Amino acid sequence: MNRLELELELRGFFVTEKEGAIRFSDKNHPDDIVLLKRQLKKLQIDHTFKGNDLIVADDQLDNDVIKQLIWSEVRNTMTPAFGFRMSSSFVKFNGNSSISTFHLEAGVALLVKSLNAAGISTLASCDGHGEKAPSIMFNGR
Repeated sequence: MNRLELELELRGFFVTEKEGAIRFSDKNHPDDIVLLKRQLKKLQIDHTFKGNDLIVADDQLDNDVIKQLIWSEVRNTMTPAFGFRMSSSFVKFNGNSSISTFHLEAGVALLVKSLNAAGISTLASCDGHGEKAPSIMFNGR
Protein backbone atom coordinates (compact mmCIF):
# COMPACT_ATOMS: atom_id res chain seq x y z
CA MET A 1 0.00 0.00 0.00
CA ASN A 2 1.52 3.31 -0.98
CA ARG A 3 1.21 6.42 1.14
CA LEU A 4 -1.31 8.25 -1.05
CA GLU A 5 -3.57 5.20 -1.15
CA LEU A 6 -3.47 4.95 2.65
CA GLU A 7 -4.19 8.66 3.08
CA LEU A 8 -7.09 8.58 0.59
CA GLU A 9 -8.51 5.53 2.35
CA LEU A 10 -8.24 7.22 5.74
CA ARG A 11 -9.96 10.28 4.20
CA GLY A 12 -12.95 8.09 3.34
CA PHE A 13 -12.41 6.93 -0.24
CA PHE A 14 -12.88 3.25 -1.04
CA VAL A 15 -9.58 2.48 -2.82
CA THR A 16 -7.14 -0.36 -3.51
CA GLU A 17 -3.74 -0.53 -5.12
CA LYS A 18 -3.73 -2.20 -8.51
CA GLU A 19 -0.65 -2.50 -10.73
CA GLY A 20 0.97 0.75 -9.55
CA ALA A 21 -2.28 2.73 -9.65
CA ILE A 22 -4.85 3.63 -7.02
CA ARG A 23 -8.18 2.13 -8.02
CA PHE A 24 -11.37 3.82 -6.85
CA SER A 25 -14.21 1.41 -6.09
CA ASP A 26 -17.59 1.84 -7.71
CA LYS A 27 -18.91 2.26 -4.14
CA ASN A 28 -17.52 5.82 -4.14
CA HIS A 29 -19.92 8.61 -5.03
CA PRO A 30 -19.80 9.53 -8.76
CA ASP A 31 -18.67 13.08 -7.86
CA ASP A 32 -15.65 11.88 -5.86
CA ILE A 33 -13.29 11.49 -8.83
CA VAL A 34 -14.42 14.78 -10.39
CA LEU A 35 -13.88 16.66 -7.13
CA LEU A 36 -10.57 14.90 -6.45
CA LYS A 37 -9.32 15.89 -9.92
CA ARG A 38 -10.12 19.53 -9.07
CA GLN A 39 -8.27 19.28 -5.79
CA LEU A 40 -5.21 17.67 -7.42
CA LYS A 41 -5.17 20.40 -10.06
CA LYS A 42 -5.52 23.12 -7.41
CA LEU A 43 -2.52 21.65 -5.55
CA GLN A 44 -0.60 21.41 -8.87
CA ILE A 45 -0.12 17.64 -8.57
CA ASP A 46 0.52 16.00 -11.94
CA HIS A 47 -1.77 13.02 -12.24
CA THR A 48 -3.48 10.74 -14.71
CA PHE A 49 -6.82 9.01 -14.44
CA LYS A 50 -7.55 5.96 -16.56
CA GLY A 51 -11.14 5.15 -15.75
CA ASN A 52 -11.21 4.64 -11.99
CA ASP A 53 -7.40 4.31 -11.74
CA LEU A 54 -5.30 7.21 -10.45
CA ILE A 55 -1.58 7.45 -11.18
CA VAL A 56 0.52 10.03 -9.29
CA ALA A 57 4.31 10.21 -8.97
CA ASP A 58 5.24 9.79 -5.29
CA ASP A 59 7.98 12.41 -5.50
CA GLN A 60 5.33 15.16 -5.70
CA LEU A 61 3.77 14.21 -2.40
CA ASP A 62 5.55 15.75 0.56
CA ASN A 63 3.88 16.03 3.97
CA ASP A 64 2.44 19.50 3.30
CA VAL A 65 0.81 18.44 0.02
CA ILE A 66 -0.68 15.30 1.58
CA LYS A 67 -2.00 17.36 4.50
CA GLN A 68 -3.63 19.89 2.15
CA LEU A 69 -5.18 17.12 0.08
CA ILE A 70 -6.57 15.15 3.02
CA TRP A 71 -7.69 18.08 5.16
CA SER A 72 -9.07 20.11 2.27
CA GLU A 73 -12.17 22.14 2.87
CA VAL A 74 -15.38 20.15 2.54
CA ARG A 75 -18.70 21.17 1.08
CA ASN A 76 -20.84 21.01 4.18
CA THR A 77 -24.38 20.22 3.23
CA MET A 78 -26.72 20.76 6.10
CA THR A 79 -29.78 18.51 6.05
CA PRO A 80 -32.99 19.69 7.67
CA ALA A 81 -34.04 17.12 10.24
CA PHE A 82 -37.78 17.66 9.71
CA GLY A 83 -39.48 14.38 8.83
CA PHE A 84 -36.41 12.14 9.05
CA ARG A 85 -37.47 10.59 12.35
CA MET A 86 -40.50 9.16 10.56
CA SER A 87 -38.40 7.19 8.07
CA SER A 88 -37.74 3.48 8.24
CA SER A 89 -35.52 2.06 10.94
CA PHE A 90 -31.84 1.91 9.98
CA VAL A 91 -31.97 -1.88 10.17
CA LYS A 92 -34.03 -1.87 6.95
CA PHE A 93 -31.67 0.50 5.14
CA ASN A 94 -30.43 -0.72 1.75
CA GLY A 95 -26.73 -0.13 2.47
CA ASN A 96 -26.07 2.64 -0.05
CA SER A 97 -22.80 4.29 0.98
CA SER A 98 -22.83 6.65 -1.95
CA ILE A 99 -22.25 9.98 -0.27
CA SER A 100 -19.54 12.22 -1.62
CA THR A 101 -16.37 12.05 0.44
CA PHE A 102 -16.02 15.78 -0.11
CA HIS A 103 -19.27 16.37 1.80
CA LEU A 104 -17.85 14.68 4.89
CA GLU A 105 -15.27 16.06 7.28
CA ALA A 106 -11.95 14.21 7.21
CA GLY A 107 -12.11 13.10 10.84
CA VAL A 108 -15.32 11.07 10.42
CA ALA A 109 -15.58 10.35 6.67
CA LEU A 110 -14.27 6.76 6.71
CA LEU A 111 -16.45 5.78 9.67
CA VAL A 112 -19.59 7.38 8.21
CA LYS A 113 -19.10 5.77 4.80
CA SER A 114 -18.35 2.39 6.39
CA LEU A 115 -21.48 2.55 8.54
CA ASN A 116 -23.58 3.38 5.49
CA ALA A 117 -21.94 0.55 3.52
CA ALA A 118 -22.88 -1.81 6.36
CA GLY A 119 -26.51 -0.68 6.13
CA ILE A 120 -26.52 1.68 9.12
CA SER A 121 -27.89 4.94 7.79
CA THR A 122 -26.42 8.19 9.04
CA LEU A 123 -28.08 11.57 8.80
CA ALA A 124 -25.35 14.00 9.87
CA SER A 125 -21.84 14.05 11.28
CA CYS A 126 -19.21 16.42 12.66
CA ASP A 127 -15.55 15.70 13.38
CA GLY A 128 -15.54 18.21 16.25
CA HIS A 129 -13.08 20.60 14.60
CA GLY A 130 -10.53 19.88 17.33
CA GLU A 131 -12.74 21.62 19.88
CA LYS A 132 -15.21 18.92 20.89
CA ALA A 133 -15.84 15.21 20.48
CA PRO A 134 -16.89 13.97 17.03
CA SER A 135 -20.54 13.08 16.61
CA ILE A 136 -22.69 11.10 14.21
CA MET A 137 -26.49 11.31 13.98
CA PHE A 138 -28.21 8.14 12.85
CA ASN A 139 -31.25 7.99 10.62
CA GLY A 140 -34.03 5.83 12.01
CA ARG A 141 -36.02 5.15 15.12
